[in-house]
Amino acid sequence: MKLYLGCCPCVLRQTLQAYRYASVSEKKQVRIIGEVMSLPQTADPSSRPPEIVARMHTLIRNLTKCEDPYLGLKQTSIGNNLDLPKQFSADAVKRSLRNMIKQT
Repeated sequence: MKLYLGCCPCVLRQTLQAYRYASVSEKKQVRIIGEVMSLPQTADPSSRPPEIVARMHTLIRNLTKCEDPYLGLKQTSIGNNLDLPKQFSADAVKRSLRNMIKQT
């Protein structure tokens, strides 16, 4: 798979999301968007979307000095899900698995 113009909106959406999580100033946001928008122009035409997105995240980490803009979100998600196993008894899980096997 190679980078298509249709990939650009998704890359920009991910850029917006990442710099919002990194809590950067509006001035820095404009700079980040400008540099990310230039990535497809400077990329090898055979570059795959994951390669462009990896470059985008590297650029964001470098410009924001934030190693992981998603860290707070990850910690919240993990914290919310730590109690999840307590909500399920072993019997309920076994019943659910049996029902899944019957359906296949």
